[in-house]
Amino acid sequence: MKKLKKLLTNNLVLKLISVVVALLIWLTVVNIDDPIDTQTYRGVPVQVTNGGYIESMNKTYRLDDADSTVTVILRGKRSVIKNRQEDLVAVADLTQIIDLESDPVMVPIRVTCPGVDESAITVVQGNIPVIIEELDSVDPMISVSVGTSAPGTGYEVGELTVNPEKVVITGPKSIVQTIDRAVAEVDVDGMTESGTRQATLKIYDKNKEVLTDTKMSYLKFSTGSTAVDVEITLWEVRDGVKLSAEYSGSVPEGYQVSETTTTPEVISVAGTPEALDQLAKNGNVIQIPSEALKANDDYEWTLELPEYLPEDIKLATDVTNRVQVKAVVIPLGSRSLNLSVTNLEVKNLDESLDLAYDERQVIVNVKASASALENLTVDEIKASIDLSGLGEGEHTVPVEIVLPSQYELVEDVEIGLHLTEKMSAKES
Repeated sequence: MKKLKKLLTNNLVLKLISVVVALLIWLTVVNIDDPIDTQTYRGVPVQVTNGGYIESMNKTYRLDDADSTVTVILRGKRSVIKNRQEDLVAVADLTQIIDLESDPVMVPIRVTCPGVDESAITVVQGNIPVIIEELDSVDPMISVSVGTSAPGTGYEVGELTVNPEKVVITGPKSIVQTIDRAVAEVDVDGMTESGTRQATLKIYDKNKEVLTDTKMSYLKFSTGSTAVDVEITLWEVRDGVKLSAEYSGSVPEGYQVSETTTTPEVISVAGTPEALDQLAKNGNVIQIPSEALKANDDYEWTLELPEYLPEDIKLATDVTNRVQVKAVVIPLGSRSLNLSVTNLEVKNLDESLDLAYDERQVIVNVKASASALENLTVDEIKASIDLSGLGEGEHTVPVEIVLPSQYELVEDVEIGLHLTEKMSAKES
C-alpha cells in the first residue's frame, strides 16, 4: 500500500514538471515566431479637432502641407503592430495649444491604434506648428467646364447654366487671397438630351493651379460643399452647311472678279431648333462678308468664322475657327474655270514615290470672244505636270495647259505638291 501511494505521488510531481516544461517551450516558440518588434509608419495624416475654439476668436487655423502628416513608431508583438497604417489616428486638439502667443502655436499630437497601448506609441514629432490667422472671403463667379467629356453623337453643348452663379469662399487669409477663379467641372459624356447634372467645384489659384486637398479642407463654401448643379442645354449638329462669300467695292479698270471661294467650303454647326430652322430657310448657307477689292490679281484674306455665325449657332467640335476667302481677279473678256487635280495628267513620276497635291483644284483663266467663253467646259481643257528629276519633298511645278484653238491662256498655272516615299519602298 505504501509503495502504491509513493508511486502515485512521484507521478504527480513528474506531471507538474512536464506541464512547466511544456509551458516554457510554448513561450519560447511564441517569442521566436512573434517577437517584440518596432514598426515605423510615415505620412500618417493629422486630424485637427475643436477648430471652433479658434473660430470663436474670429480667427482660423491651418497647417502647412509639410506639417499635415507625422511619423509614428509602434512597439509590440509583430503580429499586433504589422500593417497598421490605416488604423493609426493622429489628432491635434486645438484646445491643447501650448501657448497662444507663440507664432506659430504648437499643438501636441495624440496617436491611437486599436489593440496597441498608447505607451507603446511614439510620435517622432510630438508637437506640430499650427498657423493662426485672420479670416477672409472672396465671392468669385462660377465658370463651367466640360473638360474632355462630350455628349452623344450628333449633339454639342449649347449652353451651360450653373446654380448658384457665384460662391462665397471663406478661410485663412493666406489661402483666400491666392484664389483666382472657381470652375464647376461637369461630365456630359453620352448625353443625348438636355438636363441637369451635379458638378464639382475646382478652385484655381493665381498660378492657374488647382488648390491642394489640404488647402481646400480649410475653406468653407456658401453652397455648403463643393457640389453645384449645372443645367446643360444640348444643340443638334447640322452637317453640310455651305459658306458663301461675295466681294465688295470695285477692281481696277479692265478687270473683273470671276468668282469668290472659301476654304473650307462646307462646315458643321450646332444650334437651337429655331436657329437651325432659320438656317434651313436660307438654304443651309452662311454668308461671309468680304473686303473691298483694289487689286488686279487674285486676292485672299482670312476671317474669324465665329464672328459671322447667325445668332444661336456655333461651330461643331473640331471645325476650324478661321475661314480663308479668295477672290479670283481676271481681265475683262476672260473666264475662270476650276479644274480638279484628278484631271491632271502626271508625267515621269518616280515609281517609288507617292504624290499629294496642296489644292483640290487649279484655276485656269482663259480669254476669247464672249460667245466662245460661255460655251467652254473643263472637259475641253487638257492639263499635265512633268515630275522629271523630282525627289521627296515639297515642290511647286508648272501646269501645262492645252486649250481649244479659239481660246488663249491669260496667265501661267502652277500647283504645289508633296512627294513622299511609298511604304512598300521603305519596307524593302
